[in-house]
Amino acid sequence: MNAHPSELALVALALRDDTWLDRFEEDRIEFSGTVRRVVETMHGLKAKHGCAPDVPALRHVLKDNEAALSLIEDARCTDVQWAAYDMHRDAVRAERIKLAVFELTARYGILNDPFAVDDPETVVERLSADIARLAESLAIGKRDTVQDGRGMVMAYLDELESRSKQPISTGFQEVDNLTGGGFRPGQMIIIGAYTGVGKSALLTAMASWMTSQKNYTPGIKPAVPVLIISIEMTAGEVEARILARETGIPMETLMSMRKIEEMESWRQKSLLAQQKEHSEKATLFCDDSPDTNAGRLRSMIRRQVRINHVRVVFIDYIQLLRTDRRENRVQELDDLSRELKVIAKELNVTIICLAQLSRSASKDDRKPRLSDLRESGGLEANANIVILLSRRSPEEGEGTYEDTGVMPLLLDVAKNRAGRIGEVKLGFNGETMDYEERA
Repeated sequence: MNAHPSELALVALALRDDTWLDRFEEDRIEFSGTVRRVVETMHGLKAKHGCAPDVPALRHVLKDNEAALSLIEDARCTDVQWAAYDMHRDAVRAERIKLAVFELTARYGILNDPFAVDDPETVVERLSADIARLAESLAIGKRDTVQDGRGMVMAYLDELESRSKQPISTGFQEVDNLTGGGFRPGQMIIIGAYTGVGKSALLTAMASWMTSQKNYTPGIKPAVPVLIISIEMTAGEVEARILARETGIPMETLMSMRKIEEMESWRQKSLLAQQKEHSEKATLFCDDSPDTNAGRLRSMIRRQVRINHVRVVFIDYIQLLRTDRRENRVQELDDLSRELKVIAKELNVTIICLAQLSRSASKDDRKPRLSDLRESGGLEANANIVILLSRRSPEEGEGTYEDTGVMPLLLDVAKNRAGRIGEVKLGFNGETMDYEERA
């Protein structure tokens, strides 16, 4: 039996728990030879009987395939931990990349082993660059995509039809008014603020509003599936912030089991009811992996759009994303923001990125400007909408933050390609992670 050890380990996992078969599909793992035959048979048996494919059933279907029977027996005896899944998945992918490149090199008569010195990622990156250059040279002289007057009119009518569809409400009426009803698919939006102003809380407030079933009419205005990619917070912290906003229970209480147990019984019931609603509804998803790069981002968003029909993606925050490039940081962020804009248009989703503003600008005690977007002018250039969040002086009747616990904030729609710019006054309650609009 010539199966790769990691392929064998993945088959062993699937024999113990058939839910791994769904994971294989989600991660688009390509098996080879006999392993592929066995995995396909397991999928077929599960689809037919609606339950886990057991070893005797597999043996019966594959009784004439000695290699498959041998592989099943080896997998059955293989000791593998579920926590090792990612390692084995990546190893299988690397092996498939090697085989694919060897096929290409054989096809073009390249006999040297490209992996003798470099790893698979480097080889594929170089090969992709060479293929891209070949594709560009082949495109010379072919019809380009420049539109004539008729084509531009048709594009304009398509745009009108697209914009007439229901926009995605932000949860803030004045922001919706400025943006023509809310955010739209294909847009890349930047929300910039200094550290500690409350931009992560703004993210969770918007996500809570968009995913809440209470704000939509079933069959007419469905809740919006949202993906939060949080490099700064854990999924548990994201959930705690949303629970604080929706229940009115202070964040400090929600982060302490002792304080939760000391709450009044009606508050505990409210918390349990909200947790139950979150568990049952499939509209909010969170990835809190600290090791997120542009390539992983694209595949993750694509998978969530396909499987969970995600329409809005929040990223907290863009300067924490890394790229595989080795240029200076400004160029990296320019390329990254351009990549996110392409993903938004390609997958027809709304991507909302949080961004840090320059620390030096915060010392000037002034309202932030577009030029304060930290480390990159590309963030401003590539965004459809730029929102800047900052503190403001309390007005008459509002009271101070020390007295009320509500921080006066200014939300400035500083750039809007398809709408108006303007300012919205907010009050932020740091205890319950909630915002309210002020006249």
